[in-house]
Amino acid sequence: MGKAIRPGSIMVGRTPWLLPPTNLVIATMSCFGLWIPRAVLFTDMVSNSYFAVVVYKVLVLLIEEFGGTDALLKRFSKETFRVNTGPCCCYCRCLPRVPLTRRMIFWMKLGALQYAILKTALSILSVILWTNGDFNPSD
Repeated sequence: MGKAIRPGSIMVGRTPWLLPPTNLVIATMSCFGLWIPRAVLFTDMVSNSYFAVVVYKVLVLLIEEFGGTDALLKRFSKETFRVNTGPCCCYCRCLPRVPLTRRMIFWMKLGALQYAILKTALSILSVILWTNGDFNPSD
């Protein structure tokens, strides 16, 4: 049997303050966007950037909950995973099942980190272009 998970252990470590207010941040920014229509681009930037960071932190939290990368690899060393999940599952049915390796965990972390960095950077760029008059969010 695996390591017993302590009650409330999800709140131990470096990520506890980030995850619980996710709904509150996105809901607050949505309300501000409804109440102040000219601020929609700013509120979208804040909520999208926050959500992108939370996606990365959830991946890191899941790995930490298994006891780290080594424990995760030890637990799932004999299993394979489908890559064709999510919104594009119908397009890539020919993709093979892949084993969970240290390299695969690295690529998952890198993909989540890339999403967090690029989403934030492109949101900031869109706000800069909007203030300059070069970008219209309704286009």
